[in-house]
Amino acid sequence: EEAYNEALKIYRQLAEKNTDAFLPNVAGTLNNLGLLYSANQKMPQAEGAYNEALKIYRQVAEKNLDAFLPNLAATLNNLGEYYRVNQKMPQAEEAYNEALKSYRQLAEKNTDAFLPNVAMTLNNLGLFYEKLKRYDKALDYFGEAFGYREGAILNGGTHFFQDWVQVLRNIAEVKDSAEVKKDYTNVVKAGLLLAEGCDKLKALDEEIKKYATSEYRSLSRGALFAKDYALSEKAALRCLELDETQVYVLANIGHSQILRGQYKAGMATYEKLKGKKDERDYKAVLLDDLQALEKVGISHPDVAKARKSIEQW
Repeated sequence: EEAYNEALKIYRQLAEKNTDAFLPNVAGTLNNLGLLYSANQKMPQAEGAYNEALKIYRQVAEKNLDAFLPNLAATLNNLGEYYRVNQKMPQAEEAYNEALKSYRQLAEKNTDAFLPNVAMTLNNLGLFYEKLKRYDKALDYFGEAFGYREGAILNGGTHFFQDWVQVLRNIAEVKDSAEVKKDYTNVVKAGLLLAEGCDKLKALDEEIKKYATSEYRSLSRGALFAKDYALSEKAALRCLELDETQVYVLANIGHSQILRGQYKAGMATYEKLKGKKDERDYKAVLLDDLQALEKVGISHPDVAKARKSIEQW
C-alpha cells in the first residue's frame, strides 16, 4: 500500500506536466490500489480508487479507444467484482455488462487476445446471477463461457483447462442448488451443459469421460421430472454408448417410453432389467421410480398397467 501510494503521488506529479503521457499510469496505479484494498477489506478506499481509475480511463479512451479500451474493460470488471461481493447488485450488473460489451468489441478485432476476457466476464456475470438465484440467466452466461473455454482447449489452448474446470464447477453448483429447489428445468439445463461439455473433451482424460457418463445418467433421470421424455431417452442412450455397463439408465428409457404412450416399447425396455440387480433388485427400483414420478404429478394412463406387469415379475 505504501509503495502504490508513493507511485501514485509521483505519477500525479508527472501527469500535471504531461497529461497524455502519464495520466494512464495514474489510472493503472489506482486500479492496482483498488485490487489491494479489496483484498484487504478496505472497501470504501477500494471503491474510491476503482471509480477514479474508471473516470480517467474513460477520459483517455475518448482520445485513443484502441489503446485504452482494454484498461477500461478490466477496471469495469474489477469494479463489478467489488460491487458483487459487497451486495451492490444494480451497480455490479451495470459494471459487468459494460465490461462485457467492451471485451466483445475488442474480441471482434483480436479474437485470440480478448476472447478469454469475454469468457472471464461471462463467468463473473454467471456468478452474479447465481447469487441472485436467477439460475436460468446464470446458466446462460456460464454456458457461453464454458463453450469459449472448451473451444480454446480444442484449438490447442490446454492452458485454459483450469478455467474450464472452474466454469464446470460453477455450473455444477447451480445444478445442485436448482435440484434442492426441485427446479428441474434448470437442473436439466445445467446437466446438459455439463454432459455435452465433458463429452466434447472426453479424449483429454478418462476422468472427463467418466464425468460425462455420470452427467448423462443424471440428465436422463432429471429430464423425466422436467417432462422432457425425449431428452431423457437421448441422454440415457448416450450414457450407454460411453459405458455399456450403465444398465440402470434402461429404467429411464423405459419410463420415458411409457410416459410418451409407447407402452410396448417401454415394457420391452423394462424386460431387459428383469431378474437383474444392482444394489437392489430392478423390480423394486422400477416400482419406486414410477411412484416417485407419480408423487410429483408425472404419470400416464399406461403407468398402472406397467406397474401391474412389473409386480408380477
